[in-house]
Amino acid sequence: MRKPKLLMVSGSSPPIICGIGDYTANLLHTYHYLRPDWNWTWLSRRSRWFNSPISSYKGLRMIRSTHTWNPFGTEVTTALIRWLKPDLIHIQDQIHSYFETDAAVQIAKAAKCPVVVTLHEFHHELSSVQHTIQLVKAANIVIANDARTSDRCREYTGRIPDLQGWSPANVLPEPETVVKSITGLVTTFGLISPIKQLPIVFEALQFLRQQGLNLRWRIIGPFHPETDSYHSELAERFNVSWVEFTGEFNNLNDKTLRTLLAQTDIMILPFADGASPRRTSLQAAWAFGLPVITTLPSAKEPEIQNGVNCLLVEESTSQAWGTAIKSVFQNRQLREQLAIGSHSIAKHFSWERLANLHLEIFQNLLNEESVVECNKSEKSSNWTISN
Repeated sequence: MRKPKLLMVSGSSPPIICGIGDYTANLLHTYHYLRPDWNWTWLSRRSRWFNSPISSYKGLRMIRSTHTWNPFGTEVTTALIRWLKPDLIHIQDQIHSYFETDAAVQIAKAAKCPVVVTLHEFHHELSSVQHTIQLVKAANIVIANDARTSDRCREYTGRIPDLQGWSPANVLPEPETVVKSITGLVTTFGLISPIKQLPIVFEALQFLRQQGLNLRWRIIGPFHPETDSYHSELAERFNVSWVEFTGEFNNLNDKTLRTLLAQTDIMILPFADGASPRRTSLQAAWAFGLPVITTLPSAKEPEIQNGVNCLLVEESTSQAWGTAIKSVFQNRQLREQLAIGSHSIAKHFSWERLANLHLEIFQNLLNEESVVECNKSEKSSNWTISN
C-alpha cells in the first residue's frame, strides 16, 4: 500500500527565530514518531536566497522553494505543490510569517487534496485579516490555537473551528536532571516586547525589595538594546544589580537555557493581552513545574485555573502585581500548590496528545478522500462498459 504523503507548510522555519517554526518542528517530529509509515515533508522558506532549497532539520525532510513570499516566490511554491501531489496539506497560519501576504491562501487553493489550517492568531486589527478569512474559507478543517482565536474566527468568518488546540512547550526539562530552584529568583521568559508589561513588574519588584524582600529578576529572551529602541529603554531603566538580561538562545534545547528555567522560584508572565494555551512561555513554565503568576485570559480558557495551575492578576497595576508576587513568595504552601498544578496541566497540553488529535483528523480526511477516489473510479469503469 502506498504511503500517504503529508505536507506541512509554515511561513518560516529554523534558523529564523520564530515560534511557529519551532512549533512545526516539534509537531512534525511527534507525527513521525506516531506514524513512521507515513511520508512527511516540511515546506517553508529559506532564510537567505542562496541557501539550499532542499534541506533537512533534525532528520525532517525540508523543501524551501523560495526565500520570500512575494508573488513570484508564492507562484514557484504553488507550482511545486502541484508537482508534489500531496495527499493532505497542513498549513500553519500566522500572518506575520507570510509577510502579511496571501501566500497561504494561494497554497491552499493550489492543493488538489484536503487542507487543514491551524490558526495561531487572528489579527482582526490588520487589513491582512482578509487573507486569514480567505484561508479559513479554503480549508477543509480549521484548528484554532486558543479560545480568543476561535472566537475571532467565528466572529469574522462565521465558521466555528473544528478543533481548539494549543501550542505546547518548545522548551522541556532535561530528563532525569534535578536542578534546585534559587529562592527569590523570579523569571520572565519569551520575546521582549511591549506585549509584556515589564515596566509594571519592575515597579512592583522594586517596591517589594524596599519592603525587605530579597527578590531578583531574570529576563530570558532575545535582547538587543543596541538596535531595538524599546530594549534600549528597558536597559537604561532596569540598570540595577538585581535585574539580569540573559539574551537569546538560538537552540531551545540548550542545557544552559534549561538550567536557567529550572532555577526559577516563581515565573512571572505579564501578558498585556492575556494568558493563553497558545503561549509557549506559559507552557514551558508548566512543563518545568514552576509556580506561575500571569494575567487574566482575554477569552474563557477553562484549563487556566486561578490558584490551581497559576495565580491570575486581574489589574494591570504595580500594586496588583506586587500583591500577587508577595503572596506566592511568602506562602510556601501556595507556591507548592501552584507547582503541582503546573506539572498536572502540562501533561494535558503535551505534544503527543495534540498530535494524536491531529492524526485522527488527518486519517478521517484521507479515508474520505479514498472513498471519493474509489467512487470516481467506479463511475469511470461503468461509463467505459456502457459505451
